[in-house]
Amino acid sequence: MATTLHCGTADQQKHAKLICVLRFLALLIVSYAYINGDVIQHAISDIWKWLRTQWWYRSVYNETIFVVIWSFPVLFIFRLVFELKFCEKYR
Repeated sequence: MATTLHCGTADQQKHAKLICVLRFLALLIVSYAYINGDVIQHAISDIWKWLRTQWWYRSVYNETIFVVIWSFPVLFIFRLVFELKFCEKYR
């Protein structure tokens, strides 16, 4: 039985290209972060040092507020996966 190669529809090919571009961008970001790790770590250390001196950061309400703030981007990503057609294979 011979098998034929099915290239898919134009939309599938477009989405495959988009996935490749996104993977490439992710690879570039990770590579950049790895190469410049010392600079990034220095910036994070400076921010951490500054945060420890701020009264609002040391308050008991800080965690409560930031849990709510940081949960929205995560929920937004899952909402995008649910809404976008080309994400159906990842559901």
